[in-house]
Amino acid sequence: VLAMGTATALPADQPNAIGCAEKPVDIYFLLDCSSSVWIVDFEKLLGFVVSIIERMHIAPDATRVGLGVFSNSFVPVLDLGGYPDKNTLIRAVKNAPYISGDTYTGRGIHGMRTHGFRDGIARKNVTRVGVVITDGKSRFPSITEAEAIAARDDGIWLFAVGVGNDVDVDELKAIASQPSDEFAMQVASFDILNTLGSRLAVSICNTELPQADDAACGKNRKADVIFVYNSATMSSRDVTKVRRFVNETVHEFNFGTGNIRVGTVSQACQPGDIDLGKHFRRDSFVAELQSQAPPSLSTLLKRLRVGGYEAARGGRPDAAKMAVVFVDDVLTSFNEVTYEALMLKFKASVYVIAIGNNCDESQLKIITSPSQIIKVSSYDSLLDPTVRRQFLGVFCQSEWFPPFVVGREIISAACHIICGNWWLVLVTVVMNGL
Repeated sequence: VLAMGTATALPADQPNAIGCAEKPVDIYFLLDCSSSVWIVDFEKLLGFVVSIIERMHIAPDATRVGLGVFSNSFVPVLDLGGYPDKNTLIRAVKNAPYISGDTYTGRGIHGMRTHGFRDGIARKNVTRVGVVITDGKSRFPSITEAEAIAARDDGIWLFAVGVGNDVDVDELKAIASQPSDEFAMQVASFDILNTLGSRLAVSICNTELPQADDAACGKNRKADVIFVYNSATMSSRDVTKVRRFVNETVHEFNFGTGNIRVGTVSQACQPGDIDLGKHFRRDSFVAELQSQAPPSLSTLLKRLRVGGYEAARGGRPDAAKMAVVFVDDVLTSFNEVTYEALMLKFKASVYVIAIGNNCDESQLKIITSPSQIIKVSSYDSLLDPTVRRQFLGVFCQSEWFPPFVVGREIISAACHIICGNWWLVLVTVVMNGL
């Protein structure tokens, strides 16, 4: 058995053991039924679900089980509570339909959340558990992650079980609840899937109703926090890692008091399309195409500054404004970036996460103070819990108000426009020392 790549000794299966005792739990199994799962493996998958059910006390006021399958779409099979006793439930599970298609895991999770745990079917004030079992990478990982976040935000504990060597371990962790080493599991093949039975059953029974939010960051202070990253210049895998970092970071923010609000600015949304019929000569089309530069960080910062904290977008006049900016290279259009960053300080405290070895530290120090710069070696490092704790230590312990008074901002911005970068650097260094 692999627990995220680590061999783990598990207790021997006890098919007749009763799990969860009298504790009420609603469990929904979501099974990958794509073309890569052969019919014989699908039958083993159903057998695994049966082995979990056999460990549970099935009753209307105790454990209830639902089931759905997915490939190109989500197909509901069993409603929660539709089969009040264990024997009829097991027979219904064994008759689940085998479908085929691509791996749209996000659609499956969406269906489980909106249909499987829909109002009137899922019980209120009862622990909700979703078990996602897949043998491969989803068609659209970013959608899968977004749907998993939505499910977790709805109070559903998510277990992610991967089968075989084609599973994307990072995606399993993105689906699973935290800590992922407890909620994400992997085995080498369907033949040994049942070896996870005891561990999964015990883990399901150890989940509890979500408790009041006791996270410290933002518990007694009000802030509007916006994460800024340029998705147009990142690979899809790097975008996923940034989103993972943001996702796991906000788990340390206190949402329960209503003090913290979080948003993102990640796309420039600037016009860049070339309309059909605009060019009737190849050279004019090529000239316009080549003139289009990818959206720069300055564009994102301007969007954030001009409208990111507006009341229409959820901003609050009495909340501190915070911006967390991801940078992975030497800043192009540096004059514009510097101007937008300095003007942003009228409204917000700016934190920078510098990724890789290509960032120019002297540039970053003009954008924000050195104490608010977190340097990491690569996008992979964003997934390291140590990096997340380092950022939270800086972010949550700092003073939550704009660092410069308006008079200093005006001087700095004016010097940038009139004098150029040399004087800008000098004035900024002097102001940072004041």
